[in-house]
Amino acid sequence: MPDGEGAQDNGVIGPAAAAVAIISVLVGGSILSAHDKKLSLSEAGPVAEAPAALSPAPPSPSPVFAQGPSPADLPGIASDQGAPANLSISPEMVVKFKNDARVKPIIDQFWKNPIAARKAFLELRSKRPDLSGLTLDRVTYSNELVLVPDASSKKPMGAKEMREIARKLTKSPDIEYAEVTMTAHPGGDK
Repeated sequence: MPDGEGAQDNGVIGPAAAAVAIISVLVGGSILSAHDKKLSLSEAGPVAEAPAALSPAPPSPSPVFAQGPSPADLPGIASDQGAPANLSISPEMVVKFKNDARVKPIIDQFWKNPIAARKAFLELRSKRPDLSGLTLDRVTYSNELVLVPDASSKKPMGAKEMREIARKLTKSPDIEYAEVTMTAHPGGDK
């Protein structure tokens, strides 16, 4: 509208016109780049250059809107990928004494010096034949001993033998519980 008919230019029309021109250059450029026929800018005719901050993003490989990665590109859930070939499964036994005072020195020492705690467990084991063939692997924050088969034992011990020891231990008056679990160790025996 002309100035005399009530229209006012408060400095908005100029920047708005520039924005429209920049958008048309960007849209025109993306249409040209998406076109099957590859045209160079000299063949397409004169095109005004957009400022560096407003330069168009590289065109997508497909003119269809992106819908995210295909399911084949997504990583699978670890359990769906199968077990590694070098996986070893070893039994371990969690033992809780009714009176923590008997094993509290071993547990407290384990947090400071695991090697000394394992030696202290061997002393306890020498006084308790029901713990023979087992060695201390670790302790828990609940004052439980986690025992595993002793690798230096002459007779290898599997889950069946561990369950039998656990059954005998639970009959002991000073044991609250003894439970055998199977733990998978990726990478084989380490």
